[in-house]
Amino acid sequence: MKNKILLACFAIIAIGATSCKKGDYTCRCTGPGAVVRNYEISGKTKKDAKNDCNSHNSGTPIGDVVCKLQ
Repeated sequence: MKNKILLACFAIIAIGATSCKKGDYTCRCTGPGAVVRNYEISGKTKKDAKNDCNSHNSGTPIGDVVCKLQ
């Protein structure tokens, strides 16, 4: 299970941008044993942002998904 979560987190950083512009949300993957990753998403609302986070992770729960406006 830990390996699956780690792979998901690495996939997120590969898909996402490495920098965020003002007005973008960042999502943090904080599953068990996972390295925290931040990536740029284009969700217009916090709900959209969380949905985008989950879709990048193929719907697999990844622990806390923390989204914040830049």
